[in-house]
Amino acid sequence: MKHRPASLALPDWYDDLFTAMLGTPPARAVAAPALASEVARLNALFLTAAGSVDPIPSYLSGSASAAAYFAYYATANCLKLTRPLDELRLSGFFETRTELRVLDLGCGTGTALIGLAAWLERHRDTLPAISGLHITAADKANAALAWTANVHAFLTGRGILGAGTLATKHLDLNRQVVAAGEHDLMLLMNVANELATPARMLDWLASQLAERGAVVIIEPALRLAGRALLELRAAAVDAGWTVYAPCFRQSDCPALERENDWCHDDVLWTRPAWYAVLDEALGNVKHSLKYSFLVLNRHGATLGDALGASQPRRVVSDALHEKGRTRAYLCGETGRFSCMRNTRDAGDANRDVDVMQRYDVVHMDHEHPREHDVQIGADTTVRRLIP
Repeated sequence: MKHRPASLALPDWYDDLFTAMLGTPPARAVAAPALASEVARLNALFLTAAGSVDPIPSYLSGSASAAAYFAYYATANCLKLTRPLDELRLSGFFETRTELRVLDLGCGTGTALIGLAAWLERHRDTLPAISGLHITAADKANAALAWTANVHAFLTGRGILGAGTLATKHLDLNRQVVAAGEHDLMLLMNVANELATPARMLDWLASQLAERGAVVIIEPALRLAGRALLELRAAAVDAGWTVYAPCFRQSDCPALERENDWCHDDVLWTRPAWYAVLDEALGNVKHSLKYSFLVLNRHGATLGDALGASQPRRVVSDALHEKGRTRAYLCGETGRFSCMRNTRDAGDANRDVDVMQRYDVVHMDHEHPREHDVQIGADTTVRRLIP
């Protein structure tokens, strides 16, 4: 399979953050048997939960579990905000704001906060200065709130986050409060799969969202969690929400038609050498980051409108480069379909097929619908819309 070079990497300051949070540099920390053992315990807990519809039990009540979660899960998961925020930016979401009010729901060990800080720093030269970044971190575990507060202190102390504030709030979304808020950006990372009834939070989320605000939900790329997110998507559309991304349709999701289907992203990343030590201890090889995401709003903006292209499609499978042909599944306003290009039909107009990857967004002209698929011919133009 052909890949473009990895585009995701931890920020330069991440090892310093790790050292500040765990009190020892990453390479030394991962060599400690106690940390590896606790990561293995969490991994076993999550694998058990992945096969169950029951909410996952609390796992951040102690310092050892928080340190292990930060070292292994927050390290990789923080980068999963990259595509959702990149695509949200295409609507002008960040360019129109001098202040940003963020609600980090289920903040854990600061995963979303780290990801947001890294993303803002990466785009610092092309985004207008946000003079006020006001963050509310909410979690049901007091240890998580303390951990996130320490992450925020590091980021502001190093000047990575600009001027702003942090407020922490004890909140259990299974026992929601009704007080309304006013947040521009709401981040939920690995939260919905831990709730008994995720769809019940939609009204509460609406009460917390500013008029032109957005909600970013990221979940594990597992069958049960992925399908639960698609069911949450369906409930959101029924409740008047708009799916900004990743979908280009507001109607039913084709992936829910068959029990074993779900939809997820898969992005290559530069795995640190010290992280590979933990991977090896777990028997994992995490060369890529797999996750499902939704970006929702209440004002009708869509990624399709932001792109200004007719009939954009999302690549929802790996591109399979077989002998003599390339195949992939795409999904758009008209639904999910298989497309195929014979190698003999490859040319300048459709060369993007050669580097097409899961969750790319493409536009096609002059494709040839057939009974069971869509053929990309020599006269078909295929263009990636988001570099």
